[in-house]
Amino acid sequence: MTVLPAPKRIPKFEVVLHVQSDGTMYVEVTDARTGKSERKHLIEPTKVRVNSQGKSV
Repeated sequence: MTVLPAPKRIPKFEVVLHVQSDGTMYVEVTDARTGKSERKHLIEPTKVRVNSQGKSV
């Protein structure tokens, strides 16, 4: 998806960060003017390590 420029001071995008229970994280961006959306993975579950306290390392 190509992001088109918007007029100054008028945001036209909705950005949502999704974090699933298996550690997968992705961001979803929706263009409010066209309704088109795109989802990109940020972290795959195999790349996330959790220590004994349950915190990501």
